[in-house]
Amino acid sequence: MKISLIGSGSWATEIERLIREHGVELCWWKRKDGRPITEAIEASDDILLAVPSPFLYELLSPLDAHVFDGKNVISAVKGFLPETHQSVTTFLKERFNVGEERLCVIGGPSHAEEVSRGQMGALTVASPNRELTKQVCAMLRSTVMRCTPSSDMHRLERAATLKNIYAVAVGICRGIGGGDNCTGMLVAAILKEVTRAAKFDENAVADLLATCYSELSRNFTLGRMIGQGIDVKTALEQMPMIPEGYYAAQSFDQIREGAKLPIAQTVCDILLDGSPTDHILQFE
Repeated sequence: MKISLIGSGSWATEIERLIREHGVELCWWKRKDGRPITEAIEASDDILLAVPSPFLYELLSPLDAHVFDGKNVISAVKGFLPETHQSVTTFLKERFNVGEERLCVIGGPSHAEEVSRGQMGALTVASPNRELTKQVCAMLRSTVMRCTPSSDMHRLERAATLKNIYAVAVGICRGIGGGDNCTGMLVAAILKEVTRAAKFDENAVADLLATCYSELSRNFTLGRMIGQGIDVKTALEQMPMIPEGYYAAQSFDQIREGAKLPIAQTVCDILLDGSPTDHILQFE
């Protein structure tokens, strides 16, 4: 088995390490190396995408429509594409005609900074192709990385995107001075919202909580900055890494799929329309 890894960020770096620990042959493509991406894609039958969602469309859309023919494509992308408001798997199916049986999604509580220190994490690996799911689980599982198989790619992609919006909500709450009691009440309301309307599973809830509470969370950090009075544009410029929650807000109508998600909607109103930050406390 040989796999091509596309991406060079902190998460891509940890995925590369996890894969190499299992002795899997790997071709690692990084934009800064200056090599054509098609060279990496042609080198393997399994392609793993670990690129921030705001950069994925620009990277892939110029490629030939048949570039992924006969290949499995695994997405470690934690968001929808802001240009098309599509999930990654939907984009791959419609733009490159990649069949569902060749698609796989990974997600879960797995901050790259903690994985690099050998701290425990967990991933859900989702594909309708059970054999592909088993293969991906096998190459990512370790003594500190649990892997849970699933057949529901769509739910995993949606959960991995929504949790970034909710992390911004918690950051805003902290930024405007909300204490532990207030934060706990907000998180409880978020859990009620997602378990009722978005059907988060155990790993998705764990990912949500980790993202909402962690000082490592770029989405929490963005929300806190905004809550402290920094305008959205300036906050984005000051952040060294991509806060996916901001871009998820741009695709919120597609992500929510008609579900009533008032806390997530409030975050979108704050990020995109300049609504007052204290509106985040108007939850039930």
